[in-house]
Amino acid sequence: MLPEPRTSGARCPKGGRIVGLEIQLTRRAAAAIAHREAIHSVGGAGPAGTLRLGPLVALARGHAPRIVTSWRGWIGRSGARRRPGTPTTVRYALTEGEIAVFRPREPTDGHPLPLVVSPDVARSAAPGGNLVLEFGEQHVSGHIVAIAARFPGTADGGGSFVLAEESHLQTALDADEPGTGRPIELWLSVPAHALFPAEEALRRPPFSRLTFVSRRSLAQQLRADPLSRAVEIALSAGAVVALALAVAGLWLTVIGDVEDEAGDLYDLEAQGATPGELRGQLRLRAAILAALGMAGGLLLGVILSREVVRLVQVSASGDAPVPPLAGRMGWVTVGIAFMVVTVAGAILVERTVRRAFREDTPRRSGEVE
Repeated sequence: MLPEPRTSGARCPKGGRIVGLEIQLTRRAAAAIAHREAIHSVGGAGPAGTLRLGPLVALARGHAPRIVTSWRGWIGRSGARRRPGTPTTVRYALTEGEIAVFRPREPTDGHPLPLVVSPDVARSAAPGGNLVLEFGEQHVSGHIVAIAARFPGTADGGGSFVLAEESHLQTALDADEPGTGRPIELWLSVPAHALFPAEEALRRPPFSRLTFVSRRSLAQQLRADPLSRAVEIALSAGAVVALALAVAGLWLTVIGDVEDEAGDLYDLEAQGATPGELRGQLRLRAAILAALGMAGGLLLGVILSREVVRLVQVSASGDAPVPPLAGRMGWVTVGIAFMVVTVAGAILVERTVRRAFREDTPRRSGEVE
């Protein structure tokens, strides 16, 4: 004998939207099942039944009844299954803590979400790259389309992670349990010129209730770290000393050429070379030596920079760098350093060369007029 039809109703707020029907145990029924399982230590079959649904009608004061839905295109999930035919019939079977859902079909139903995952998650996937994501009692199907080594926000930057398109994932989660797909974290990419206004806006209501973290402030904290500052100062001091030694080496080389080759210079002038030509020869030799030295130094610096970055196992803050350090050549700094070395070397070489030829005729050691 079939039970008599019953009409159920509920008050909905203005502008509300029906997203689905939930079928669940009453507290009394759930307690009875839990008591039975505790006594017998075994679980029996849960409550099951059938719902026959007529059209969902909206009643508003002063308005004629309006059919909201006739359940066309709705499907059963989590213990509910729609039977084909008319009227709309839903068969359900419940267990303790389970909520059966009867809802409209969503675009994500039957379509696995495209996923980008970490290598360990990819290894645990089924053949073909399919896997099932668990969100509490919910399960969402996905398909791996790419593998990434690291992602910000995971443990040490290289932990397990799964990336999915936010709107599709939210739709899949909210379809069976509305509200579970609500984002709890927001990342913003802001142009440099709008960075400070954006930070100020986020510190004012209503956003002031959120926990705010800025990558710019994190970078400033790392730069201000004592160990980081000490390493930076030590490397900068080493670079300055190296440049000073390079200029001093060039200067001493020119002085040595003038002193050691004084006799050869005398012979050249005796053969008709003017002091200007002799100075030009010394300048040319110094320029060639400086060019070869700078080219070799630049090449060696690039090679060593890449090797050091590859071998470094500790960052400026004292921890293992995650992700690994990436080399970046400061070409502006390199250009300024080369300009300083060139100008300083040219001044010293010019002064040395001019002093070497102050007299009209170079004299041999011990020669008198």
